[in-house]
Amino acid sequence: MPISVIRPILFYFLISALLVIGGCGAISSSDDPELTRFDIIDTSGSDSATDPESELSIDPDEENILTVGNNEGEFTLYWNVNTDDNYSLSIRVNDDNDFGGEELYSDFCDPDEDCHEEQNLSCDYTNNLEIICEDFDDNESSINVDRIVNEDDLPEDLFFILQVCDPFGFDCEDQSIRVEFRD
Repeated sequence: MPISVIRPILFYFLISALLVIGGCGAISSSDDPELTRFDIIDTSGSDSATDPESELSIDPDEENILTVGNNEGEFTLYWNVNTDDNYSLSIRVNDDNDFGGEELYSDFCDPDEDCHEEQNLSCDYTNNLEIICEDFDDNESSINVDRIVNEDDLPEDLFFILQVCDPFGFDCEDQSIRVEFRD
């Protein structure tokens, strides 16, 4: 068969294959995760959602006026992701608002899990500079802030950074919250 006949046939098959792959969602997802909210209720009870201009702080000796009982150092991170597809999530603490630093929490969410609703992470900041958090499934995670900042430098502004990505880690979106950490 002459090359002039083969070339159009190959071109036709190549275009057809690309259309099939694109139609299956293998090239891109029509429902990339959208981070619609990321807020914090700090240890004093200030909520970044209701007062975005407030100076937020995390203090191991401060009692949260919104909770009852022994609540020194308690704070809550909460967020909402808009998608019907799988996504991954990571919350980090860093000394700048770039995604990096120490990972505090991570999760992989599929459409059948509760993590497609508004979520929160209940945390304690202790006198030994440890953040201990528990999620909606009672999974616990923790980090030491002294890996990020020297205790002698406290109080110091640090950032909570939440990043959501598609299941393949390509389409990511993040938001950060600046918080003053105290000792």
